[in-house]
Amino acid sequence: MDKTILKPRPGRRGLAQNNGEPAPAGAGASGAAASADTSSGDKTVVNVNQSKPVARVQGNAPIFQSKLVDYGADIFSLTVAINRMSHCDDVDKLKQQSIDAVKNFEQSLRNEHLDSQLIESARYCVCALLDETVLNTPWGSESVWVNESLLSIFHKETFGGEYFFTLLDEALRQSSHNIDLLELQYYCLNLGFQGKYRVSAQGQSAVDDYRDKLYREISLIRGTGSSQLSINWRKRIANGLELRQQFPLWVILTLFAALALVVYTLFSYQLNRYSDNVFTELDALVPYQLGEQTTGDSMEASVLNQLLQTEIQRGVLSVTSQSDRVRIRISSESLFDSGSNIVRADMKPIIAKIARALEGTQGKVLITGHTDNTPISTPEYPSNWHLSLARATQVANAMAQNASLSGRLWPEGRGEAEPVESNDTAAQRAKNRRIEIDLLF
Repeated sequence: MDKTILKPRPGRRGLAQNNGEPAPAGAGASGAAASADTSSGDKTVVNVNQSKPVARVQGNAPIFQSKLVDYGADIFSLTVAINRMSHCDDVDKLKQQSIDAVKNFEQSLRNEHLDSQLIESARYCVCALLDETVLNTPWGSESVWVNESLLSIFHKETFGGEYFFTLLDEALRQSSHNIDLLELQYYCLNLGFQGKYRVSAQGQSAVDDYRDKLYREISLIRGTGSSQLSINWRKRIANGLELRQQFPLWVILTLFAALALVVYTLFSYQLNRYSDNVFTELDALVPYQLGEQTTGDSMEASVLNQLLQTEIQRGVLSVTSQSDRVRIRISSESLFDSGSNIVRADMKPIIAKIARALEGTQGKVLITGHTDNTPISTPEYPSNWHLSLARATQVANAMAQNASLSGRLWPEGRGEAEPVESNDTAAQRAKNRRIEIDLLF
């Protein structure tokens, strides 16, 4: 679908105002367009200015190749404004504005010393365009415009829907001689003029055929611009050398940094695999033995049993007495979520209670983290040893925040090295995942 672009006439309005004369009809059209409301139905106020014909002066370059289209731009603007009007309070003023616009158009063409017959035909076309535009609005079809149209004023006719196309057919027979008139009629069709075809079943198709024929005739005579977005694009293609010279340094550094990160991650993963094996072999040299439990509770164990009696009865923890320590054992399932070292919120009060219970004792407090033998390898915890140490450290920090145990807390990670059960079943692995808080004598 072709598009029509209507451009303003630079200098004409300013020239009229500087000479102390009113702006031409196009200024009124702009005001009408600005005041039209296409969505809310507000009342429209049309500014009407009495204007005089303005002849083309030296230095005022035309916008269009056709003088008819160039001087008809104000009428085209007025047509667009009328199409946008949802209501018009004063049709008489709008009609007078349209009459002035047609008179200015005619006088401007006569100042150019154009052929009188051509001027008459051009005036007929713009009158037919304005009449049809107004009469096809809800308010125009019930106005005084019905009884006295522009065609009746200037050409003593009441309907121009058929003669417009008669002029068009005659002009097409000698298109090169009538190119200016053809271009004016092409813009009229693009602005919605249909004439006798408006009430025809195939009217829109016929108008489209005319518009297509006009476009091809005008393009053949006037010539068309290049369809390429850039004519000299081939000259702007950079060769390989330019690309290498302009390759940003930061891109190269980023690629090297990414490669180094990949290599580091790979070697770190391999190193942790080997270190886990070495750690397991070292533990195997001296097999882990459970501490020997005493038959009677020590005084410290009795105190802790009494203070933590509620948690012991609930099965949250256990307190055992050994020859060199009192051990508080808590399942990691209760303290942490899977793969995490963050102490669960519901367990923080219990950790705080244990810390306050140990506050009145003497000796170092060893916090040891244990896991099962299920391998873990994440960027945060490359091995079970890292996870067990992180969990022990978190418990130590929570205890330090709730009691005066500064200098007494020793967090330690043992990974899977000291199981209390075999790791054959899920229940046995759950028992091996634990935190042990030892009060050393």
